[in-house]
Amino acid sequence: MKTDIGPDLISGYVQTNKEVIRNAFSRGAGSYDHYAFVQQKIAGLLFENLPNSSEMYKKRIFEIGCGTGIISEKLLRNYPDSKICMTDISPQMVNMCKLKLISVPHSGAWFKVLDAEYDDIGNSFDLIVSSLTAHWFDDIHASIQKITDALNPGGMLVMSYLTNDSFPEWRNVCDTMNIACTANRLPEKEELQSVILEHDFRFEPFSVRTTFDKSHDFFKSLKKSGVNTQTGEKQLGVSDFRKLVRMWDSTEENGINITYSGELLILRKEQAI
Repeated sequence: MKTDIGPDLISGYVQTNKEVIRNAFSRGAGSYDHYAFVQQKIAGLLFENLPNSSEMYKKRIFEIGCGTGIISEKLLRNYPDSKICMTDISPQMVNMCKLKLISVPHSGAWFKVLDAEYDDIGNSFDLIVSSLTAHWFDDIHASIQKITDALNPGGMLVMSYLTNDSFPEWRNVCDTMNIACTANRLPEKEELQSVILEHDFRFEPFSVRTTFDKSHDFFKSLKKSGVNTQTGEKQLGVSDFRKLVRMWDSTEENGINITYSGELLILRKEQAI
């Protein structure tokens, strides 16, 4: 396996919020797997929609947002004869992914640090995979167009992302207390349809519900997995945050339920005429 890691690989202008996102995921790399139980469930849903191994024999595969390798390991084991490039915006995540997969034999795998939204990702891929990365894009529409352009005719994009109906429990408590909900803005369901009309595609909605003992445990899980970065302007002071935690915990006797909602985008690029 090859690894390309270095500042020279993070090329071009990177917006400030991307630097913040990269740093948050880098800090959370060591604890990510312990707190990423929701991410693992959603990765399983994504993997069920990948093409079979015979279709991907000796093909080119590109992963966006490999993280610690939850999907990457499945790709290596399922497509042993393909060339697979695993990428992430965080150098620490790429290192964790490489360490996790060091025992998986695969001569065609390599790792690269890059921001798929702003860096050159190459082209001529037969399969592009991304789990829970697209909702971090600054411009999701332009990014999806760029990603589909990188596919070969007939190639597939299989991607999961959260949608704006996630975390209704959190939003409801904030509404009740008349304080700002600092959850990031997420894509609307089927928002990407206008970008991909020329291709064969479908959306598969999903919903994963999990329970935490206390609301603080939920917020801790966001921080420890690196997904607590705020990309919007809403801020919550320490005093209001403590009030939120107390109120939320006082209204739930059997733990805090949290619902992660999103959709899978399964796309096959139109064949050349």
